[in-house]
Amino acid sequence: MSTRSNVLIKLGSTKIYLYRHHDGYPGGNGGDLAEKLIKNGNDGAAFIEDLISEKYDDGRAVWELTTDLHGDIEWLYVFAFNKFEDLDPKVWVVERSNEREDGYWKMISEEDAKKEIGLKGLVDMANKDRLEMNVRIADMNMKNFTGGEVRADNFWDLISLKEEKEAA
Repeated sequence: MSTRSNVLIKLGSTKIYLYRHHDGYPGGNGGDLAEKLIKNGNDGAAFIEDLISEKYDDGRAVWELTTDLHGDIEWLYVFAFNKFEDLDPKVWVVERSNEREDGYWKMISEEDAKKEIGLKGLVDMANKDRLEMNVRIADMNMKNFTGGEVRADNFWDLISLKEEKEAA
């Protein structure tokens, strides 16, 4: 089963929508987004270029450029830049609620992005999810090991923000 997500990048009145069918949860997609933003020094143009050029091993694009939010997403990541060289973009993350409307899941909309968490909040959210996944992987490996099966599952790396050095 896939965890679908959208990324909405805003620059003034311009909106860029990207869709990803797999790994939309914070430890996967959220962590990837945070790492790309950190790697590109919060440069919006480089961030977008990095997302659009990302490919799976088989050559397929990881991100699909779309014209709006998909209706079945479980996560929405919103980045708002004042300009493409913005060093402090605003960041929101929205998880689909368990509420139902007329028997169906309530869909995510842009208006649901109410609490801005910033890059640090996104990193914290991704790391929390990755730690939980690492515990599950360790438990699984321990069960496999005690059962005589050796399996080497990869653990998720945690993300660190570069510490700003104070000018002396």
